[in-house]
Amino acid sequence: MVSGVVRGDAGAGQVPASRVWTRREVLGAVFAASGLAVLGGPAALLAAGERDLRVGLVVPGGSAGEALERGAVLGAEEAARTAELLRRRFDLVTVRVGGGQEVEEAVRRLVAEEGVYAVIGGADAETFAALSSAAERHGVLFLNAGCADPVARAEHCRRHTLHVAASAAMYVDAVVQWAAGEAGLRRWCFVGAATPAGAAVYERARRALAAQGGEAVGRIEVRAGTDDFAAVFREVERTGADLVFVDLAGEAWRRFLEHYSAAAPAFELTGLAPEDAGEFAGQGAGPRVGTWPRMWHHTLSRFGATQLNERYYDRFGLEMDALGWAGWFAVKVAWEAANRASTTEGPELVRFLESARATFDGHKGRRLSFRPWDHQLRQIVYLVKPAKDAGGAEWEVVAELPRIPRGPTAASQELLDRLGDGEAESRCRLAPLS
Repeated sequence: MVSGVVRGDAGAGQVPASRVWTRREVLGAVFAASGLAVLGGPAALLAAGERDLRVGLVVPGGSAGEALERGAVLGAEEAARTAELLRRRFDLVTVRVGGGQEVEEAVRRLVAEEGVYAVIGGADAETFAALSSAAERHGVLFLNAGCADPVARAEHCRRHTLHVAASAAMYVDAVVQWAAGEAGLRRWCFVGAATPAGAAVYERARRALAAQGGEAVGRIEVRAGTDDFAAVFREVERTGADLVFVDLAGEAWRRFLEHYSAAAPAFELTGLAPEDAGEFAGQGAGPRVGTWPRMWHHTLSRFGATQLNERYYDRFGLEMDALGWAGWFAVKVAWEAANRASTTEGPELVRFLESARATFDGHKGRRLSFRPWDHQLRQIVYLVKPAKDAGGAEWEVVAELPRIPRGPTAASQELLDRLGDGEAESRCRLAPLS
C-alpha cells in the first residue's frame, strides 16, 4: 500500500489513506504487472524484488507544489497496487519545504533514514536547483517535474537530474511551428520579464521564428513591480505585430491578460504560461484569452487519456492539470525504471533511462523517452485556447505538436525531437558517470 508519510509544515500523517479498489483499478494493476513482467522478465522482477521501493517527493507550499503532489499521490497509489500483486511494497514519502534552503536536509534524511532511491520535485526554480545539487551529492535519481527555466536547467545540468517537465525550448518550438508555420503569423513582438531566463527564452524564440521565415518586430522587458500595463500595450501596438509572445509569471501574466481581454486588440496572443495556472483546469477566474502550450489538459481523450483524467478527478474532485500529469508520470518512471533495470542504484538507473530500452506510456499516443544529451523527456505538447462552446469546457486543445504525419511515420524519437534543443544546440554538457 502507499504509506505516503508527509513531513514538513503539515506535520506527520498518512497521506493518502488506503481505500477499496475499484474493478477498473484492479484490472489496471493486473495489466501493469503483466506488462512489467514482459518488459523486464521474471528474473529481473525477482532481482529487483529483493528490497521494497521508496521514492521521495519534495515540494514547496503553494498551488504548484500542491498540484505536483496530487499527481504524485495518484501515481504512487497505482504503483502500490501493482507492487502488491508482485508481493512487494511501493512507498511515496512526501516532505514539504519552506524554500530551497531546506532541501539539502530533506534529501539527506530521505536517503539516510527513508532509503529512497529517487526524488521528485522542481515545482519552482529555487527548489529545482537545490534538489538537483542534493541528488547529485547523494547519488540518487532526481526527476524534475515542474521547472522549465532555461537558465536554472543549464546551470544544473547533472547526470542524476532528468526532466519530465517540458522545457521552455519545447514550448517555444510548439508555438512557433503552429503560429508561424501553420497560421501564418510571422511578425512577433515579445513581452517578457527583465531576467536572465526571460532573455534566454527571447533569444531561443527569435531563432526559431527566423527559421520559420518570421521576424521579431519588437521586444519589451517588464520589470518586477510594473503596474502600468496600458503603457506596455501602447508600445506593443506601435510595433505593428500580428502576434505577441508573452513570457511573464504570476500576477504580471494575469494582469497582461486582463488588459488584453479589455482592449480586444488586433494582434493574437501566445507565449509561456505559468505551469500552476489553474485557469486551464477550470480552477481560476482569470480572462480566457490567447493560445498556450501545455504538457497536459483534462479534455484529452485518446490513448487512455480519458481514463487517466477520470481517475484523477475521482480521487481529488479536480481536473488533471499539467503539473498533476507530470507528478503522476514522474512516479511511473521511478517505479518502472527500478523494476525494468533491476536496480535502485542511481548511476545504473541513469544509464537505463538514457538507453533506447527506456520508453514509457504517458497516454500521449507515442512512447516517451529521455534524450541522452540533456535528459529531457521527449513528449507531445498541446496548444489550448478558449473553447468556442461556452456551455462546455472553458478551454480546448486546438493542436498537438509536433505534427504526426499520416501513413508510415518515423520513429517516436525522431518525431518528438522536432521540439526542443538538439544535441548541437543544447547548453547541457553532462559529466561522465562515476
